[in-house]
Amino acid sequence: MKRIVIVADDFGLCTSVNNGIVTAHEDGIVTELSLMLGSPGTDHAVQLAREHNIKNVGIHVLLKHWREHGDIFRRNEYQELFANTTPQELQELLEAEVQEFKKVVGHMPTHITSQYGIISDPKLLAVAIEYAAKHHIPMRLPAQALRQPELVLKPSDAAVLRKHHVTTTDYFFGYIEGDFDTVKAGLIMQLQQVHANQSVELMLHPGNVSKGLRALSSMVDERARDVRLATDRGFKEALHDMGFTISTYSQI
Repeated sequence: MKRIVIVADDFGLCTSVNNGIVTAHEDGIVTELSLMLGSPGTDHAVQLAREHNIKNVGIHVLLKHWREHGDIFRRNEYQELFANTTPQELQELLEAEVQEFKKVVGHMPTHITSQYGIISDPKLLAVAIEYAAKHHIPMRLPAQALRQPELVLKPSDAAVLRKHHVTTTDYFFGYIEGDFDTVKAGLIMQLQQVHANQSVELMLHPGNVSKGLRALSSMVDERARDVRLATDRGFKEALHDMGFTISTYSQI
């Protein structure tokens, strides 16, 4: 058996993104939603999760929330944060964010992902692994070098997390740029690397296009592409033909 976990990032960014993510979950193959706290659409996202009885909601770690910062925290600001913050301070930020998640959502996160792949920073990675192991929370593979290689200082793999008894997948795939046909074909090609008894996380950024989204994010049309991909019958059939079982993180 091969398992694939499909995670929708940025749940909570804004209402149009939230609505697109719910469509990708209800009508498509998305199995896990990754919630951003303290963001313009956080309250709406939590409300949608309750209305649709969506239980597989994880945390999209930000460390610095939109509400407290007044804007999205940028890559250079994260670099400065890591350079000037101790592991103890990062631990406190992470723990406070997870506790806020539990208060808002009503349960612990079903997984841990992060903004811009910041979980790959060695300081934060060590803290996150320790926290995930203690609380039995699955984590995304930290070797995320998509658009932000400057933050991936020390790529890791599944063996590192499993050494510390943290659940993760064997592979992690995701596209930021590219049109629908290119991304669909590219993912199918990548997924052929996965063998029997292995698992993979597929990261998507579904969302409906809106004026509000354009004001918040440089990633706009790509989100509509990912709604289409998540609900594409041909892509789901390709997963089935390759022997994948669509799964949640709790099933890994």
